[in-house]
Amino acid sequence: MMRELFVTKEAETDILEISNYIFEFSEETAVRTVIGITDKYQALWEYPFMGRQRNDLGLDYRMLPVGVYNIIYKVSDARVTILRVLHGSRDLVGIFPQGN
Repeated sequence: MMRELFVTKEAETDILEISNYIFEFSEETAVRTVIGITDKYQALWEYPFMGRQRNDLGLDYRMLPVGVYNIIYKVSDARVTILRVLHGSRDLVGIFPQGN
């Protein structure tokens, strides 16, 4: 059975904020960064368990680094859900307190 891929509004907002921030310095780098991150969505859809387990963030949560960013996602029988895309320096445990 093939899972569907779902991107949350929070993850979409994260990508927009990343793009807008980098765009201030370099349009080319912003485009390249966003494409690099979103291309990984396809890989996660095909190979959902390739990221590291992060049950400290939430039940069945996983994380895949892409450059200086981390894709936080969850895998279920029916879906791969992209939850957030956050810079590696962010306090993930603070953002996802006690694995809610």
